[in-house]
Amino acid sequence: MLSCCFICFLQQSFAQTDTSFFELRVKNDNAGELSNQLKTGDDLGETQALFLALHYYNPKQQINYAVKLESTEFSALLHRTPEPRDILFTELNTLQLTIDNRHTKNNSAFYAVTVGLNYIQNHWVTFGATGQKYYVHHLLLNTVYTKRYWIYVPAKREDVFIPFVNFNYGFTHTLLHNRYFKVHTITNLALQLSGKSAYAGVGANTKWEMNCRYPKIKWGSIDFLFEGYYLSNLIEYQTCWLQLNAKLNMKRLSFYTGINKPIEKNLHNPYTKYDDLDWLFNFGLCYTPKCF
Repeated sequence: MLSCCFICFLQQSFAQTDTSFFELRVKNDNAGELSNQLKTGDDLGETQALFLALHYYNPKQQINYAVKLESTEFSALLHRTPEPRDILFTELNTLQLTIDNRHTKNNSAFYAVTVGLNYIQNHWVTFGATGQKYYVHHLLLNTVYTKRYWIYVPAKREDVFIPFVNFNYGFTHTLLHNRYFKVHTITNLALQLSGKSAYAGVGANTKWEMNCRYPKIKWGSIDFLFEGYYLSNLIEYQTCWLQLNAKLNMKRLSFYTGINKPIEKNLHNPYTKYDDLDWLFNFGLCYTPKCF
C-alpha cells in the first residue's frame, strides 16, 4: 500500500550555494566529555551515521543535481547474553537522487524532486554506519573506552526495502546583506509518497543562516546556521528537533560541526528499532574540485 502525506525532506547541513561540491558528514551521539556534561550519549540508540553526497550546480540550465547516500546505525544492549558488550542493531541505508532549482537569490521560490530507496538490515557489518563504528572502536578506541567495545549480534529479521518519491517546495529570503554579513532564511514543505506510513507525515523546516566575512581576508568566511524541524503523519507519531551548526569556508574546502537536540521522535517506528532521544553531533566537510 502506498502512503501519501506531507513530509519535510532535508539531508544537507547547510543551504544550497551556487557551486558544485562533494560533501562528507559523520554523526555520532557521543562527543566525549561534552556528552558527559550534557548527560547524553552512550553509543547506543541512534548512535552513528555516515553521509556522502555529490551536488552538481549547472548555472546555464538553472537546474541542480545531487546524489546522496546516508547510513545510520541504531543499537541496543542484548541483555539475555552473559557478554555485557553484546548489542543488537538496525542499519538504515538511504540512497537519493535529487533535482532542484534552488539558488541564493533573494526572495526566490524553489522546488526539489527526489527519488529514493531505504534499505534496512539487521544481520551484517557493512561498509556503512555499522562498519564505520565497528572498525573505529576496534582499531582506535578499545584501549580507552573498554566499556564501549561492542560485539554485534545478528538479528533474524528479513531485509526491508522502502522506495519513496519526494516533492519539495520552499522559499528563501535575504534579511541583511552588506560587506560583512549576509543573513537569510529558508522555509520549505514537501509531499512524500512512500511504501510505508512510518516514512510519511506533515512537516515543516526553517533555517536561519548568517555568513560572516572580513573583506581583507580573501580566503574564507564563517557561517552560522540555526535550524528547526517538525514532522507528523497526524495519526501515529511526531518528530521535532533543533540544530545549531558552524562552518569555516576556505577557497575550495569547508569544515563544519554542529549539535542536534531531538525533542520528539518516532520511537515506535518498527523499522528503526532501538532509537532514542540522545543529542547528536555533526562533523563534516565540503570540497569543490577545480573541474567544477
